[in-house]
Amino acid sequence: MATALRTHDLCSTSGIDRTGPHDQCHLYPSGCATATHDTYPGACPPALNGLTPIHPTAKSNILKLSIGLDLRNRNTLTALLAAQENPGSPYYHHYLTPSQFVSQFGPTQATVNLVVQYLNSQNLTVTSVTPNHLFVNATGTVGATEKAFNVVLNDYNFHNRVIYAPANNPSVPDTLSDVIQSIGGLNNIQLLPLTGMHHTARPLTGTSKRHPIGVLTGPGGGYTPTELRTAYSVDSLISAGSNGTGQSIGVFELDGYQSSDIDQYRSYYNLGTGNYSNILVDGPPPILEVAQLRSS
Repeated sequence: MATALRTHDLCSTSGIDRTGPHDQCHLYPSGCATATHDTYPGACPPALNGLTPIHPTAKSNILKLSIGLDLRNRNTLTALLAAQENPGSPYYHHYLTPSQFVSQFGPTQATVNLVVQYLNSQNLTVTSVTPNHLFVNATGTVGATEKAFNVVLNDYNFHNRVIYAPANNPSVPDTLSDVIQSIGGLNNIQLLPLTGMHHTARPLTGTSKRHPIGVLTGPGGGYTPTELRTAYSVDSLISAGSNGTGQSIGVFELDGYQSSDIDQYRSYYNLGTGNYSNILVDGPPPILEVAQLRSS
């Protein structure tokens, strides 16, 4: 599943009017005659480049959408995140509570209300708003969604499966462009895992240094625990005595998983028994189970 946000443009724009007046004039006091739309590039999955649509997606099909809202005070948040990781800062490892985060950096209730009002005016049903105000989830027909976001959805044959995706980049009225960061749920393409692995890993430390780990030696060509530690640059932490005992790790999954696979991996390498709990996250993509796995 791809999400439309402000990135490079991959879509054709022919035949799409993004500057015409908007239907819901009462939401925009400036007047319909001058209302314009701000486009969100990057909606078309690159995997579909060169494919010819089978036909337009049925207007009556139901979509699950997730509208991402922009953060407030981004510069302050960036500085705070840096200070929280700086041992010399008074904010070192002093983290915000969820309510503190919302009050300082999350979208305001007024912003949420504006987006909810717009979605409702477009015959889209708001199903939930995340506690941090960052996502407004909604459902509606393809026809209503196309009208709301000035987008056209087509069906494609992708790896012998019919999927839907935009033929152009979506857009929203200018009055919402400063608060809407992304539009999720406009396609249901399932990105399949790569059959081969890059055997050079980039550490998650913000540097460009790469660590070659050679040929993977796990069963079936998978990673061993030692190779994973090298790939994520945690050898130095382990050498310093930080081996993760008593800590929980969150893994974001865009599909279901089998805990038996994890148990088998742990058993093979004598890693002990795992303790897992699922935290389900509502929203798109509609055909996938969206879950977060917490393992300790």
